[in-house]
This record gives sequence, C-alpha cells and structure tokens, in this order.
Amino acid sequence: MTGTTTTVEELLEAAVLNGAAVLGTGVTGLAAASWLTALDIPVIVYDEGAVAAGVKESFARLGITVVDRFSPDSTELSREFSFFVPSPGVGPNHAFARKFLDAAIPALSEIDVFEYCAGAISVAVTGSNGKSTVTSIIADMFVRDSRRAELAGNIGRSLFEVLRGAQERREQDFPAVVAELSSYQLEWAEHCAPRVGVWLNLSENHLERHGTMSGYLDAKSKLFSTQHRGRDVAVLNRDDPAYAEMRARCRGDVFEFGETVAGDGCRLDAQKRFAEVRVGTTVERFDLAPTTLIGKHNQMNWCAAIAAAHLSGVSRRAIEASIAGFRSLEHRLEMIATGTGPVFINDSKATSVAAAVTAVDAVRTEFPDRRIILLVGGQAKRGSWRPLANALGTKIRDVVGFGADGATVVEQIRAEMVGTLKNWPTFSNLDEAVTHVMTIANSDAVVLFAPGCASFDAFSGFDERGRHFRRLVSGNTP
Repeated sequence: MTGTTTTVEELLEAAVLNGAAVLGTGVTGLAAASWLTALDIPVIVYDEGAVAAGVKESFARLGITVVDRFSPDSTELSREFSFFVPSPGVGPNHAFARKFLDAAIPALSEIDVFEYCAGAISVAVTGSNGKSTVTSIIADMFVRDSRRAELAGNIGRSLFEVLRGAQERREQDFPAVVAELSSYQLEWAEHCAPRVGVWLNLSENHLERHGTMSGYLDAKSKLFSTQHRGRDVAVLNRDDPAYAEMRARCRGDVFEFGETVAGDGCRLDAQKRFAEVRVGTTVERFDLAPTTLIGKHNQMNWCAAIAAAHLSGVSRRAIEASIAGFRSLEHRLEMIATGTGPVFINDSKATSVAAAVTAVDAVRTEFPDRRIILLVGGQAKRGSWRPLANALGTKIRDVVGFGADGATVVEQIRAEMVGTLKNWPTFSNLDEAVTHVMTIANSDAVVLFAPGCASFDAFSGFDERGRHFRRLVSGNTP
C-alpha cells in the first residue's frame, strides 16, 4: 500500500468499480490477476517486454487484457485504478512502477493482501542464503506432524494462489502457510507480522536493486516490522555480523539460534553435531548426525528450522523424522550420480559470491583430501570476489570460468589471490567449460558447480542452468 493510508479492504471495495492493474506476467502476475478476477475486480496486466502468445492466452482465458511492451513514456495509462499489484521483480524505484506511483495509484503487495484475507503467515523465512532449504524443512516438519501446510511465497505457490485455492474450496480456515519471502517481496510490504519469522543471514547480494547493504537490510527487516510482543516471534541468527542491526528492528519477541547462543534459543554444537533448544529450564537436544545435508551452513539451517518448528508446536517426533528423512533440494549442493569417475556437485542456486563461498567451504570439509575443481561464471552481480578468493586459499587451485562474465570473474578472483597461479581457462558457454573439465578431472576429483553469478546470460533461471549442468555431466543430450 505504498503511498497511501487507505486500508486493504477499502482498496478492494473501490477496485470493483475502478479496476486494478497488475505489473508483470510471471507467476505472481498470473496468480494476482486470477484472484482479483474471482472477486469481480476488472484487471489490466502490464509488462515491459514482449509477452509470448501462450502467456497472453492464459490471461485471455480469465478475460484479462495484457498490455505488453509498456513503456514509462507511454500514454496508455489514462485511467485511475484503485491500486496496482507489482510483481517481485519490479522495484519501487523502477521506472515501470514509478509510472503508477507518480499517478498517485497505490501499490498493494501480496503479503499485505494475504495478511488481510487470511491472517498471519504461520512461518516466514528470509535471508541471503538458505531460504528455500529452511522453508522446505519447516514445511516437511509440519507435514510429518500431520498438519495441513502450504509451501508458498518465493518457493511453492504464490500467496495469491493460496488465497484463490481457498476461495475455490470455500474454506474458512486456512492451512498453515510456511513461506519463503525474498527482499523483492518484502520491499513492497507495509504489514508483515508472521507468527514466526526467521532471518538466516545477510551477505552482499541484490545491490543492483537495493543500492546499498543498508537498503538491502531495510528490505529484509520488514519481515519483523509489524510483529507484536507476546504473540509473534523473530528467530534470528545470533552469529551473523548484522545480528545487532536486525534485532534492533524487531517488534515481536526474539528467539536466537547459532553457536554463540547462551540463553533461550537453539544452540548449535557443530563438533558434536547436535542442536539444543532451551526455553527457561527446559532443554531438548536434537542429534543432527542422521542428516544427509552437508556443510556447516546446513547445520545452521537445521538450527533455524528446529527453532521455528519448536516455537510452532511441532512435535519432537516430527522434527527428528525430518532430520533423518529430508533430502537436499535440487541445485543446492546436489550430488549427481554418474557411476565411476569424479564426483559432480550441482550448486546452481549459488547465484552470489557469498553462496559460492558457502559451497566451497562445505565441499572442502566433506572432501578434505580430494582435488576440487570449481566452475564459476554467468551474469555477474555487483560486489567483490575477495571472499571467494580467500575461501579458495591454497587448497583449491583449479578454477574454470564460463558464460558472459566468466573471464572477468576469473580475473577478479586471480587478482585477489597471493602467489603464482597457472592460467585458469574460460569458455563462452557452460557446455564448453564442462567438456574441458571432463578432460582434466581424474576419478578422485570433485567438480563443484557453484557459479556465484546470475544465470540470465544463457538461461531462464538457476534451475534451468542446474538441469542443463546435470544433463551435461550425466552424459545425456541437453
């Protein structure tokens, strides 16, 4: 509801007469348009680019017009909509959104709408890295506890889609919603008060959108902006450098997780591999040894998930079953079965330097005596590559670059490293890079695909890139 004090109820009522605009034709745009149309609100959808015929047909079946190639300079916007719904990829400072905001048309986010229509989100998770894994683990714990749970937000279904499904089933009581919320989604929200909100970490990312780390923190902290003490809980990473700043912005109760937790919270004992939940004089210990997820970061992820589930009343039995039974998500340190030969690890979700560092640390710990070959590249984001250079140290000296910015990335990493290094090859695309790796990787090698970059130079997203890598190394035709 950026730029207005009008309530969600008032905006929805007015829109029955004045209509609403939706910015973007992706997953959120289609779900928003479908939900609004079911409320008898006239909708027009706008998109900056050329929209494929099949996508237009999806909207046409709902009786919705799509205006594509929409420009901020266009005179098309002549009507006074009651509000517009932005897709997460459109930021408040984007010229696309400014066209509507400058016309005094307020924005209405999917988070605000969901809270108005369905009440608080049961558990919401944000952070620079690990969001999807932790959100999926928590949802898995809910299901193992025989609870109805919807996986939603930036993973699973759009919050609008959850609302639409409830409408169609004529449900009065919503299932528990476990949502992954990105900074792009949170940036638009004015009211966000999940019963349990989880913040995992903060590292340099999305500066193209938020401008500075302070702006990025502002967006993330909206997860806790309207929580209430005595009702809502913020689960915070006690070990993250941004902990104090994030805690200062919390409005609800605080429950910590991490290795340095001393009082109430979920403490990680990494050496003995257990998580200990303490509330007052009550202590519950969970053995993490059964998990198949590798890396110190995943031990922290388990702590965050256990804390959120415990606070949500999930049983010990369900939590322990999840620790033993949950398997890694696709494209997140995913080991690819290829029979004999090198070990291939697909971490295509590593779209930032920090995520690549986490992958390197996890693989070095899991395979301390093996040669590791790192594949990096794609569409580079703003930020320094020094953290990755430091993580490589003297152990990993085989780096292969690929994609639009592969050569630049490799050179920036080399510039940060001390000592004479052999030439690191770079290739224009992933296929050529993998072909080269196949010639240098012996049977004892570990090939880590942790690009540290966005994928949009050649793929629609990290998932398509990961699937392509998996096909390449397993010998199937891409």
